[in-house]
Amino acid sequence: MLTCPSVQKRVIRGHYDLSTPFYRLLWGPHIHHGLWDADETPREAQLQLTERLATLAGITAGQQMIDVGCGMGASSIHLAKTRGCRSLGVTISPLQRSWAKHAARWHRVVSRVEFRCANAEQLELPRESLDVVWSVECTEHLFDKPRFFERAATWLKPGGTMAICAYQSGAMKYGCFIARKLPIA
Repeated sequence: MLTCPSVQKRVIRGHYDLSTPFYRLLWGPHIHHGLWDADETPREAQLQLTERLATLAGITAGQQMIDVGCGMGASSIHLAKTRGCRSLGVTISPLQRSWAKHAARWHRVVSRVEFRCANAEQLELPRESLDVVWSVECTEHLFDKPRFFERAATWLKPGGTMAICAYQSGAMKYGCFIARKLPIA
């Protein structure tokens, strides 16, 4: 596993506070890359990735999800609008949280999305309170991945889904992981 002991959360926060306006200007509301099948625009490819992962995760109306590393909130907002779910978006960047809150208001989904500025590795949520733990291109920023996934699994209801997607630079493509928490008999 790759480690960078000199990198601290404040450095990651500073990066996103500084770069978010440029990401938005150049890349659009989704900070993540996209899923290209042909000649899609970046925006179309980003929506394709979001939709593909949402379909694999089985996200449906009324479900409660957390969007870990939500950035400017585009995935949470899109899924609330198109799938009728409720989302808690978590970002380490105060600027991204502010942007996400304004975007939710603009898209009229404030009643279905909430955004928090927090370190996902220190987040406390009630046990078995979520249907989906969702993260696109954020797990790279977790310092103690095994511990995070152990904790995130406790947030899932029995039958809940963990939907993770991470860009693999060597392969120049995404790796997506879907896991379901089995009900205890």
